Amino acid sequence: MSTVNLTPTVDVRHAADRFKSSFGWLDSKHSFSFGNHYDHGNTHHGLLMVNNDDIVDAGTGFETHPHRDMEIVTWVLQGSLVHQDSTGHSGVIYPGLAQRMSAGRGILHSEKNDSWRLSGGPEHVDPVHFVQMWVVPDTPGADPGYEQLEIESELLAVLQQPLELEWVAELEVPSWSRRTTFCTARTRFCIIMPTPRPISAMYGATTQ
Repeated sequence: MSTVNLTPTVDVRHAADRFKSSFGWLDSKHSFSFGNHYDHGNTHHGLLMVNNDDIVDAGTGFETHPHRDMEIVTWVLQGSLVHQDSTGHSGVIYPGLAQRMSAGRGILHSEKNDSWRLSGGPEHVDPVHFVQMWVVPDTPGADPGYEQLEIESELLAVLQQPLELEWVAELEVPSWSRRTTFCTARTRFCIIMPTPRPISAMYGATTQ
């Protein structure tokens, strides 16, 4: 059996150097090319196409818009985010709750910082801070889907462990066994996934 030499390659991208979008009601930081921001050397990380760090003012948010063939994972760091979609799902996402929406063959949804309109409580002025990832699905054209899961106990267990991650490296190994890891220090969250094509984008895991 032949021996494969593994050569680690590291591309550290500091959080302060991320693309930034500001629209008054929204402050967004993009780990990869997004919207009007484009860098041909930083378009994705494996199957991870989007990693956005968003802060949305109270009473505002993303109006109803479409998605297709994308797995979208959202978790709130502070505040609350109201989700509504064309499949009938509606709810409030808050810290400790992870949300997954499968766009499949097509879905419409909105994301707003206006939870008082559902609860009937007093209007608040606090912004919502959340992180959202878009991942390419295994199979295109599937049925849209939605799931949310309480993960607070799991997060607390992770947060009690020392954080030793200094950076993230991609190992260039044969395509049939290549795997890639993407991590963020803010949430100590990692995705490990098959990588079907070369990757150049990395996100500095120790910066804030």
